[in-house]
Amino acid sequence: MDNADQGKGLYRLIYNSRSTSLQGEARDGEIAAILACSQQRNRMLGVTGALLSYNGWYVQALEGPYPTVRPLFDKIARDPRHTDVQLRILEPVPERMFSRWAMKRARAPDRPEGFDIAAASPDDLLQLLKLATLSPVRRAA
Repeated sequence: MDNADQGKGLYRLIYNSRSTSLQGEARDGEIAAILACSQQRNRMLGVTGALLSYNGWYVQALEGPYPTVRPLFDKIARDPRHTDVQLRILEPVPERMFSRWAMKRARAPDRPEGFDIAAASPDDLLQLLKLATLSPVRRAA
């Protein structure tokens, strides 16, 4: 695909990264801050998506026009709250998968013990996000 085609249509971008924050409440506070900022910014930009925190990793999907999504990812990749950022999917799509949310906090569904985000295929990450957005929000007891 040439660069001229990248300005047309809808794109989905999925990346994973390792969190640099501590566990527990520190990470929960960080995720809440990320979501608040993302939801406001994404509404203005026409971007939708989902963010999953799982075993010290983030997996995030962004959907929108290429000229919006790609620079947004470049900015995210420089954020010091994570490291080992890997772009896993950047492709044109016919429709949004996460259209109901400017940014949804996805809840990890049960995964097999030892599920490795970094080694997962791009399709596995997409399915994980899809399942995670359908999972009910878990409440602390």
